[in-house]
Amino acid sequence: MTHAFNNNTIKRFTYDWLIRFAELHPFEICDYEYNFDILPGSPYNPLYSNYAAISPMFTTLITRHMPYIFHDFFINILNGAIQNDVPPTHHRYKIYVCYECQIDGRTTPGMLSLLETNRIIIYTELICTLFSELSDHTLTPNELKYLLKFGPRDRIFQICGVLSEPFEFAELWPLLQHCKEIRIELKNLIYDENVATVLKKHLFFPNEICFLDLQLPDKTVLEMFDYFLSLPKFPKGVLFQFQQLKPVELRKAITKKLFSVGFQNDSQGTPENPFNIICCVNGSKFDCTFDAGPI
Repeated sequence: MTHAFNNNTIKRFTYDWLIRFAELHPFEICDYEYNFDILPGSPYNPLYSNYAAISPMFTTLITRHMPYIFHDFFINILNGAIQNDVPPTHHRYKIYVCYECQIDGRTTPGMLSLLETNRIIIYTELICTLFSELSDHTLTPNELKYLLKFGPRDRIFQICGVLSEPFEFAELWPLLQHCKEIRIELKNLIYDENVATVLKKHLFFPNEICFLDLQLPDKTVLEMFDYFLSLPKFPKGVLFQFQQLKPVELRKAITKKLFSVGFQNDSQGTPENPFNIICCVNGSKFDCTFDAGPI
């Protein structure tokens, strides 16, 4: 009896493992940004999978448990719901593969959690929020982490809104390691004086970085510039926007650091006034401006 029980346990374990294998079925992604005409017009047919042809049991496993895979150039999440979403006939994963995903309308904590609850994955090269006011988009830290959980390398992540509770930048930054462009404006995202240490700990090299609504001491700002200047290549764009005006002395210290490594600033002749915006553009010419914008 024990022998029969063990055999049944092994079979059950093996079958559960095969179900998980089908749920994690690999799939190939094309570059849809420039190839609009190759988008499949319908969900991927599981019978096209090479694994489905192994045996009748694998055919059953793949057709029952392989995720639904939908392809589109653009996905819109309006008021927390995917527009034109297709209800599945079984409780399987749904993967939306797209170039761009926009989160629009008003969202409240818990709305985007429905993506995870309903086993929906957004696999996109660009994800952004479109709101006129930060308060239009409130999400939980777990929802933020889920949005960053899936996607290709060299993706673009642009988000603004309000976190429902304080969340440390040190926990967010490692999740952005596959992003080539980052724009973050999040209330309750906690930047502390150790930001530069966090950047150094998780070495990756985004092309463009935009941090808005910062509240940092001058020393930390200088340490962040030390980090960017230590990279193999200074990012193409760096933008910091602070909650309060920064002194002229900080501008002079940053400019000195830039000059010390050979950067010649095309905007060095602008008036030296207190500022709350730093914008550096590293293109055919290097330009770093220090402006006073709305606070």
